Amino acid sequence: MSKLLIVSICVVVASCATSVKRYDDYKVFQITPTTDSQLDSLRSFNNRQNEGYQFWKEPSIRFRPTYLMVPPDKLQDFKRMMNLTEIDYQTRIENVQTLVDRTYPAIESRSNTDLSWDRYHAYEEIDAWLDQLAAEYDQVEVVVGGKTHEDRLIKGVKLSWGKNNPGIFLEAGIHANEWIGPATVTYLLNEFLTSKDPKVRRLAEAYDCKSLLVYR
Repeated sequence: MSKLLIVSICVVVASCATSVKRYDDYKVFQITPTTDSQLDSLRSFNNRQNEGYQFWKEPSIRFRPTYLMVPPDKLQDFKRMMNLTEIDYQTRIENVQTLVDRTYPAIESRSNTDLSWDRYHAYEEIDAWLDQLAAEYDQVEVVVGGKTHEDRLIKGVKLSWGKNNPGIFLEAGIHANEWIGPATVTYLLNEFLTSKDPKVRRLAEAYDCKSLLVYR
């Protein structure tokens, strides 16, 4: 399996972790456009993501394969469009949920404040972890940047060492498929607070750091 498909599976896994959505009988197709009109037809699926279509690799140029995930209830619609536009395609993944199950076993019971960096975390887990940081460290203050489209708080933290330091801003989780961003920022925050490395300590305490972690 290509690295692209492995990364794309991780994206789907992250989505499953946060919304308990399943992908039973979703298929992934490799599609190879050979004309500009075929490219335009493929790009039209970008306007239909609310129907369940999702590109795992965006269409770019002629003769370069693209990958599209298709929900089961849109399969006939997809095939009809491919035949109408005479675009060559083949099935790469028969059932996305099967791969999700292999990649991401059922989540074991764990504390809401137990955060690690070897798996994906739900919004609620990140939210609880930020509250835990504020409870454990005097330098940490929880901040709220507004609400998401789904009416969830856009929560983050401010790290301040009380030295009138210049400020930096870390943001993550802006786009729906930005699965690595929140993990990166939570890792940095943890390092800023817990690392014993003198270089990390100098960097962490030289700035006031504000962060917002999940916008979606």
